Amino acid sequence: MLDAAPEKALRAEHGLSVVEYAVLEALGRQDGWHMRMQQLARATALSGVEVDW
Repeated sequence: MLDAAPEKALRAEHGLSVVEYAVLEALGRQDGWHMRMQQLARATALSGVEVDW
């Protein structure tokens, strides 16, 4: 299990989860802020993780 400190800090300071931050970071590396969902899942290692947005 990962340390909960980064999650708590992101929530407290920015209202983001680690997953949400990873998605924004991956999109930020793309030209034009767009990519296919499958690419995004691979880039953030989210395939198999349930995200509730």
